[in-house]
Amino acid sequence: MSKRLGIRVGVLGCGKMGSAMIERLTAMGHGVVAWNRSGQRAIQAAEKCVQERPSSRVLVAATPRHAMSALSYSEESAVAIVMVTDCEAAQAMLKDLEIPANVVVANLTSGSPTDGRRTAEVVKGAYIDGAYCGPPEAARSGSGQVFVSGSEADYEAAKDVLGNLGRVRFLAGPVGASRALDYAVVDLAFVNLVSFCASAAMLEKEGVEWEVFCEEAESRLAATPVALRLAADRMRREVDYHEDQVATLKTWRHFWASRIPYFREADLAEPHLARFAVDLLDKAGAQDPSLADSDITRLQEVFTNKGK
Repeated sequence: MSKRLGIRVGVLGCGKMGSAMIERLTAMGHGVVAWNRSGQRAIQAAEKCVQERPSSRVLVAATPRHAMSALSYSEESAVAIVMVTDCEAAQAMLKDLEIPANVVVANLTSGSPTDGRRTAEVVKGAYIDGAYCGPPEAARSGSGQVFVSGSEADYEAAKDVLGNLGRVRFLAGPVGASRALDYAVVDLAFVNLVSFCASAAMLEKEGVEWEVFCEEAESRLAATPVALRLAADRMRREVDYHEDQVATLKTWRHFWASRIPYFREADLAEPHLARFAVDLLDKAGAQDPSLADSDITRLQEVFTNKGK
């Protein structure tokens, strides 16, 4: 049956993200075998695909073993995407599962680099480890980012399937690198959201349209990668932070501290972000006469246990 359906992709875990991936993969013409611990979710994911696209080919498996069996009949290399609750659940599911020779397990379940390595240790077969960077809607539209690491040969066997879900970045070498990259990239998105939440009331009070803010933020954020590359180059070298400052700790502290009394006077919510930034800058030495004129990149020492 699997051969007749042309199934070469499995999705193990049909929560919001797994279900979105099934929708995307079937829309791209793949036959999919779906499994979920709660079988009803897998059935609902399959029914939705068929309702929206009658030509969709989704086989619901009763167990992970049955899903692997279905994939074993594929004439091409097959990919089993793991999208369960957490890596502990992935390990419990995979530890006694025989992986067919033609199947690559692609574990995209959220977790740390350590979680990825622990999962790799229990898999009896080809394995690549990674993370999906983006919300379910990104998976549904194929606009997210897929970070994977592990064996290059296993990646080559899986990359065209994963490429349907978004832009794929493969990091050759040990399992764990892709999860570290995911953490760092998602952190940027979270910090941007926190910044907007912290400023939204101020913008509204001062009569600045949010759309105007978004337009100007887009311009500023477009320059961020260049700034980060320059900062990364500086942080890689042993430097005197008093030379060639881009912006000093003292300057940044003033920038953040100046809004604290304003928030109080304007009867806005507690300036939590500003207080956090001031505290962080002070930890880096913003009020220390010997360090106040250091470049802002000295902050790296606060985060790498190289402090004063």
